[in-house]
Amino acid sequence: MIHSGFNFAITLELMEQPDRPKPNKLPARTRIILGTVIALLLAPILVYVWTFGTSISSNHSRRGEMGSAMSGIYSPILALLALLVVYGQVKSQNRFNEHEIDQRLIEQGRSDIQYYLEQLDRVLQLRDPNGTTIREMLHQHFQPPSKAHLEAQALMQLGQSLNRQYPQPIALWGAIYPILAGLQAANRYPYTHNVTNTLQKIVAMTTFETGVALDNFHHCVTEGRVRLPYQFSPLLSEEP
Repeated sequence: MIHSGFNFAITLELMEQPDRPKPNKLPARTRIILGTVIALLLAPILVYVWTFGTSISSNHSRRGEMGSAMSGIYSPILALLALLVVYGQVKSQNRFNEHEIDQRLIEQGRSDIQYYLEQLDRVLQLRDPNGTTIREMLHQHFQPPSKAHLEAQALMQLGQSLNRQYPQPIALWGAIYPILAGLQAANRYPYTHNVTNTLQKIVAMTTFETGVALDNFHHCVTEGRVRLPYQFSPLLSEEP
């Protein structure tokens, strides 16, 4: 009962506290730009006040001269500010266009990888005359304990023989890596984020064990002549 009363008291206290408005602070760069613009606009007036004081001449011609002087000063300042605004709009539009291009490239890459993974999953379920699936054969033969075992002549020949019977796994697996390489070429968001998501998708749809076996299988079939940025096999991902 004491514990419940304590929690109820805390709840009432929190309910009675007014919501504190969150400070809406401008970014430092925006504050600097606004400060610079205000300083540019106020500088001519401050210089005039410093030189001639705050009194305005009753002479009509003097007021005309002052207006002409202010117009001559503010015209280039306003023109400069207008150019800066146009430059900011162009830069913002370029960033928007770049973002749109990035999104289209990423979506296309993800769509292609999704297609290849679906086809690969279907092919890996095919069975040989003994009833063994291609996935099971890859798991059985292409997870050697060392790099020396992976590059043994017998395993190389087995990989090439299996590839002649079932060429689709290598073709599909080899088609995925160029898309990954394209996503990894730009070391910035959203590419880095999508690379991580794509690797997780590959693991989810094929399993990590199958990814290791396919990396090693590809290496045996190509005899190491086609160097891919292997992501799963620990024997190949350590290569420079």
